[in-house]
Amino acid sequence: MCRTNVSTVVPPRHPTRLDGHQIQHDDARRVGVLHCPNGSSSARDNISPKARHDSICFPYSEIGGAHALIVSPHHPRFLSLATRERLAKAMRSGIVIPQGLIAHGRGEAFDYLLGEETLPAALAATYAAAAFLLTAKHPVVSVNGNAAALAGREIVNLSSVISAPIEVNLFHRIPKRERLIATYLKGLGAEDVLGVGRSASSTIRGIASSRRRTDPRGIGEADVVLIPLEDGDRAEALSRDGKKVIAIDLNPLSRTSRAASVSIVDNVIRAIPALTDASRRMKKMPRDSLQRSASEFDNQRNLARAIQEMIRYLRGWA
Repeated sequence: MCRTNVSTVVPPRHPTRLDGHQIQHDDARRVGVLHCPNGSSSARDNISPKARHDSICFPYSEIGGAHALIVSPHHPRFLSLATRERLAKAMRSGIVIPQGLIAHGRGEAFDYLLGEETLPAALAATYAAAAFLLTAKHPVVSVNGNAAALAGREIVNLSSVISAPIEVNLFHRIPKRERLIATYLKGLGAEDVLGVGRSASSTIRGIASSRRRTDPRGIGEADVVLIPLEDGDRAEALSRDGKKVIAIDLNPLSRTSRAASVSIVDNVIRAIPALTDASRRMKKMPRDSLQRSASEFDNQRNLARAIQEMIRYLRGWA
């Protein structure tokens, strides 16, 4: 169902066999994915210079030994494959847990319904979110493992633009994992990361999971909280506490989307850069204009618009 435009490469008439593996081609005759034994030079030696230059090799593990996944950017699912490999690597490092891979797959299915594009409803929500963040007294960006792995650098950039601290908040809260995520984000340029260890000493009422723990310097005193890739109970609890919640969620029907003040129905890898860009440009606007943009935004109406955009996209395939 993907309408992604890709450049094509004319492959040989028959698949090239390399040490018992093949360069795969799809029905459109695009270069596909090659599985090759790690450390073997024969696979790369048999690829044309252009294909070798264009391919990206991702290390991963399989039963029976270490392998490498070589993905050509001409593959129609290149970005999706690269994103999955990034998450798999983050899982091996301890930043992402196995349940996070399931959550990502569910979200990717909804992204298909958007044509894997940022649609007008998401763009409208992005501008409203920027207005809320820029007029907040204490904005905070909440980060879990998937968000850090998928958009860590972009989150750090956004944090700098809107002058908001980053706080680690996990459903599966393990001290070592908290420290890993904080260290990773600091390595990307974050000056300080809240919510790690004993610093998460406050609690949000009405939540049974470990996500109830917050940092009093961060989410504890925040008036606006950005929660990419969030679970519904915390979104509802934050809203009950009077905080403005900005969600990034590919599912417009989720509890998170419905509980938030602003729901950006988009993939986080597109949404965070778009929000950063909007915030950077809107910082020049008068404060009263920003406040008006925030107050006039109707999240429920915009969610209905997002659903209609999905329906229109699907009708294009009928």
